[in-house]
Amino acid sequence: MASEDTGDSGGFELTAVAANRFEIAGTPVVAEFVTPPGQPQELRVSRPGSKPQVSQLIAVTFAPSRAELRAFEGTYTSGEIHGTYTLRARDGGLAIEIPTRSEIALQPLFSDAFGGNIVGVATFTRNARGQVTGFTASAPAIRGLAFERKE
Repeated sequence: MASEDTGDSGGFELTAVAANRFEIAGTPVVAEFVTPPGQPQELRVSRPGSKPQVSQLIAVTFAPSRAELRAFEGTYTSGEIHGTYTLRARDGGLAIEIPTRSEIALQPLFSDAFGGNIVGVATFTRNARGQVTGFTASAPAIRGLAFERKE
């Protein structure tokens, strides 16, 4: 199975056509795992008539402490969607509280970046003093959705 986001629900059934090559059943989409010499492993997803999407494997070495996680806690707003999210430190990661939704868990990916269902990858920004000032969310349906920290 393959999924377009970091959540556990949904996805697409894959059919193996070679040791490192898969097709999404009933489509012309092909996913291939490639390891270029001296480079991290890549996933190349090809569709007829478009440029292949290439993702590289990133080793997760970002394991923030509880104190480091608290630096991300606060209220964040987006003028683009007129929404407000509250972030809290939880069990080695963060949780986003969105009105009318269940809490969304975010797991550390790399320095100042967390991944989770719906928001995809949340990449945080800091000011010159190192304080967290906001984040951008990028997922299959959104790119660079900006949130500014209010408190």
